[in-house]
Amino acid sequence: MKNTLKIIVLFISLMTVSSLAAQSDLQADATKPPGFDNPDRITITTVYPNPATDQIMIEFMAPGMGDEVLLRIKNEEGKLVLSRNLVTLEGCNMVILNVGELPVGEYVVVLDEGRRQRNARWQKM
Repeated sequence: MKNTLKIIVLFISLMTVSSLAAQSDLQADATKPPGFDNPDRITITTVYPNPATDQIMIEFMAPGMGDEVLLRIKNEEGKLVLSRNLVTLEGCNMVILNVGELPVGEYVVVLDEGRRQRNARWQKM
């Protein structure tokens, strides 16, 4: 039930973002989140809550639909602790990860789109 609710919330969020993208170019430029200056690359917009205890939500912008991205979580020693293969939607993308079993510490989210990587730090409490 909990996962079904998450999927519904994610779907509604994605539908809202899709309707914004359907507006004119002038309006779409005004709705771009900070840091999405280059529409040709993936950009992490936020990782929250930070610090986290049970789950994190990663939001990122993607230039196209159907691009393959590798999402990795590394601990402060650089050791890989979690990995997911993702397929992007054009515009805003969201991923919810369960991190409750990870030890307390600092982590890095890495989005790898081949030759380029985007990083964001977060903390597990």
